[in-house]
Amino acid sequence: MKLIHYYIILVVILLVLGAIILVTTYGSHPTLFFVSEAIIAGAIIFLVVFYRRTVSPMQAVTDGIDMLRQQDMSTFLAPTGQPDTDMVVDTFNTLLRNLRNEHLHTAEQNTFLNLLIQASTTGVILCPLDKEPRQVNPAARQMLTPELQSRLDAMPLGTDETVRLSNSQIYRVSHLSFTDGGRQHPFFLIQPLTDEVMEAERAAYERVIRMIAHEVNGTVGCISSTLDTIQPDISNPQSLTAVGSAAERLQSMAQFVTRFADVVRIPEPHLILCDLNEELENYRHIIAHMCQSAGIKLDMPATDSAIPVRLDPTLFQQVIINIVKNSIESIKERNGEESVPAKVSLSTHGRTLTITDNGAGIDADAMAHIFTPFYTTKTDGQGIGLLITRHILRHMGCRFSLATDPADHLTRFTIIFPNPSKGNVAAH
Repeated sequence: MKLIHYYIILVVILLVLGAIILVTTYGSHPTLFFVSEAIIAGAIIFLVVFYRRTVSPMQAVTDGIDMLRQQDMSTFLAPTGQPDTDMVVDTFNTLLRNLRNEHLHTAEQNTFLNLLIQASTTGVILCPLDKEPRQVNPAARQMLTPELQSRLDAMPLGTDETVRLSNSQIYRVSHLSFTDGGRQHPFFLIQPLTDEVMEAERAAYERVIRMIAHEVNGTVGCISSTLDTIQPDISNPQSLTAVGSAAERLQSMAQFVTRFADVVRIPEPHLILCDLNEELENYRHIIAHMCQSAGIKLDMPATDSAIPVRLDPTLFQQVIINIVKNSIESIKERNGEESVPAKVSLSTHGRTLTITDNGAGIDADAMAHIFTPFYTTKTDGQGIGLLITRHILRHMGCRFSLATDPADHLTRFTIIFPNPSKGNVAAH
């Protein structure tokens, strides 16, 4: 019950008692009657003064507390006309005004921070506490894959690392926390580094390849010319054979360097609107010959449905040949699985192309480095094929991944083409 209610009850009781006294003393005790009237009049005056000086200010403070409890910061207390009470009211109004300004400032900061996080190209994941839902901004939602999620789950709090995924994406991931309400809230920051790292890698290996190609080609040319000059004057059959072997070795070295030089001579793709299924059909005879020569079955069902995509037919043909060639080499590396028919299959679903093989597969350690320049798991490999494939597909705006599914042990190279109506942009 509020103070005003107690005050009303007190006033009613006093008025009833005063009325009883007046009725009792009226006529029989004139002196007592007049004294009672004076006392009752004084009591009424005291109650009025008491209300204005105590009850009304206390009621105003109580109303102010109720407003704070209801988080109503737009209404202020009115002055009561009493200096002591008005000092309390003025202090309360000042505190309420400061609290409202701080509340508005915090709300504006939170709104700005939320908009900044939502528009940021850096992924932000706020981990849940208890039964709170996980909060993910749009950038992180685009980056998240099961593979990346597994890497995040394995990261200890307070660490950061560079993560390379099997889809050629590279991220800088930080697992941090902030304090809110006395509790630690963990969160992840995911910064895409793919473009920066790949451009830096490309600039580095281009300089090295050009320098090596210049030195090797110059030396090979000079030695080859010398061997061609002296070869007619050599009469010793053994020496002649040695010179011929040296010339062949020089030619092999020149071809070796040329394959590396081809990496930096990849032209920019000239994208045109094509039917994906029709382009694959154009490559069928080449792919079929590659598989047939290796004794491998090709599963490439024909379809009449059109899938419009933007690509460079010449460069895309090179991509398909590189992928199928890797699949054939992987099948040749199988051990003890001769009973399983070797097979390479190409299938499309919407703007997604999947090339599948049942070869030796890719182990977990190699998965994250498979698109690293010149990385290879083959004893005689150079790591050029996937490097060229990566370069072409990224410049065509495609998203892609290469992984072996542990469930069925099939290796799938998946290529996802962008919507041709939106134009092609580099994948992030």
